[in-house]
Amino acid sequence: MKKLFIGLTISAAVFGGFALAQSMTTGSAANQEKTSPKLMTEQEAKDIALKEVNGTIIEAEYDHDDNRPHYEFEIQSNKEEVNVEVDAKTGKATITERETVQAAAVKEEKANAAPKTNKANAAAAKKAVITKAEAIKSAKTVAKGTVTKVELDHDDDDQTQVYELEFKDGNVEYDVEVDAYTGKILKVEQDLED
Repeated sequence: MKKLFIGLTISAAVFGGFALAQSMTTGSAANQEKTSPKLMTEQEAKDIALKEVNGTIIEAEYDHDDNRPHYEFEIQSNKEEVNVEVDAKTGKATITERETVQAAAVKEEKANAAPKTNKANAAAAKKAVITKAEAIKSAKTVAKGTVTKVELDHDDDDQTQVYELEFKDGNVEYDVEVDAYTGKILKVEQDLED
């Protein structure tokens, strides 16, 4: 009789432990669902970014560096380019960079409105720098993927300016140089990552 009682006690303990473990696992999954907020969509993040800065989004990217999911937007308005990060959990928008630029149309209007009185004025009008958006558009004719870097580089030796752009498409990286005055492609490099 003692053997039967001990066997039943052990069976009940094993079954009870299994049931308890099962309920704890189910409970923790439910708790995780409740504590893990749903991430916002890219469109929701775009709407928040455009409320922060009025303009046109020229580049958008989802990132989760430092285990912090967020969207990065580059927004161009008439007078500046602004980088905005939107936290994908909270919706908080943060301006990370502001760069003042003169749109090509504004420069062209000024050049056309002012009479050309000498060769210096004509040369200055020809030296108008294209916008980042125009450089990206030009570079996309020879490179595919997501823009990862855009930088305007000034060479003091020959007084030229060049946009240096990097693109990533899967395991292919492109480095493109675009003339900052004409939008002409100067150099294209394509590297395959291992």
